[in-house]
Amino acid sequence: MIVGASEGDGASRRVELLAIPPGTAVGERIFVEGTEGKRRKWQPDTELDFQQFLGTFGAHLFTDGALRACYNHKPLVTSKGYIKSTTIKYGQVA
Repeated sequence: MIVGASEGDGASRRVELLAIPPGTAVGERIFVEGTEGKRRKWQPDTELDFQQFLGTFGAHLFTDGALRACYNHKPLVTSKGYIKSTTIKYGQVA
């Protein structure tokens, strides 16, 4: 999956890809910081497609003042570190 951050509207809108920490393995899970390694015991009744995912969780995905991608104000991480934007602070993530 490719994920980016954006800011602005219309012609002034900027979009950039989020950077995954060097050394992160292809296919590695992304976690909300503090939940690494914790597995949920339940499974959803149906799989969400990407549009359903964004509709459900998208309003809570953004970059913070340290350029980190966050969900509900908690940074998204891999085993190698934070997922970050290069220049967009307080932008929408999708």
